[in-house]
Amino acid sequence: MTKLLKQNARLKASGLSTFLYLLIFERLAKGQARPTDLAFYCSVTPAALTGLSDALEKKGLLVRTRANLDRRSVSLNLTDSGHVLHHTLTNYTDDLEIIPTA
Repeated sequence: MTKLLKQNARLKASGLSTFLYLLIFERLAKGQARPTDLAFYCSVTPAALTGLSDALEKKGLLVRTRANLDRRSVSLNLTDSGHVLHHTLTNYTDDLEIIPTA
């Protein structure tokens, strides 16, 4: 339990919620994603994901990239700072114990 508390404290210090880290960062660390696909993956509405993406973009952790051929098509990518933060937080979460639920 102590490890979990430390991990939550580190996430709060980074300005990220556990939700943002686990769902968005873990997915985007694997490569770019379309907002609609990421919203489905996170089980949130596209509008909710837009708000979350805006917050990450303001922190300089995420960038929206428009496709060259179809400017309506957008993909989300972690910035270099986003990848560094993901790597830093991953080192902390690797030590977490799985706590079974009843």
